[in-house]
Amino acid sequence: MTQLPVWTAGYVGIPFLDIGRSRAGCDCWGLVRLVLGEQAGVQLPSLATCYGSEANATGVGGTIEAERRSGAWDRIDAGDEQPLDVVEMSGAARTPAGWVFGPLHVGVVVASGWLLHVERGTAAVLARYREDQVIRRRVLGFWRYQETGDRKQETGW
Repeated sequence: MTQLPVWTAGYVGIPFLDIGRSRAGCDCWGLVRLVLGEQAGVQLPSLATCYGSEANATGVGGTIEAERRSGAWDRIDAGDEQPLDVVEMSGAARTPAGWVFGPLHVGVVVASGWLLHVERGTAAVLARYREDQVIRRRVLGFWRYQETGDRKQETGW
C-alpha cells in the first residue's frame, strides 16, 4: 500500500465552492491551484473569470482545452505520472442542448495511484484512481506544468 504524504490531510475536507480559490472553499481547479501553489510554489492562473461557474460546461471545457494548448503543460503517459501532476477527468453536465460528457474536471496526483479532488456536493477527498472503478473510468490523462518563458511573460509571473 502506498503511503500518503502527511500534507494531504490538510486538504481533505475543504468544501466545494464554485470559483473558490482558497481553503475556505474550492472548485476543482481552485483545489489544484491551491495544492500546487502551496506544495510546489507553482503559481497557476486563477481562471476564475474564464468560465464563470463550474456549471458552465462549455466554459469549463473551453478553459481546459485552452490550458492544454497554452504550451505550459506536458502530457504524461499513464504510469509515468508523479505527485503534483494534474489528472484530467471526464464529467457530465446538463446544458440547454442536453447532457455534455467530456473533460470537465481535474484533480491532482498526491501519491502513486492516489488523487485529491473536489466536486459539487462533496468536500475534497482522496481517491484511488487505479483501483476505484468509477474514478478509473473517468481519468482521461495526466499533465505536468512546465513554466515556459512565453507563459511567464504572458501572465506576468
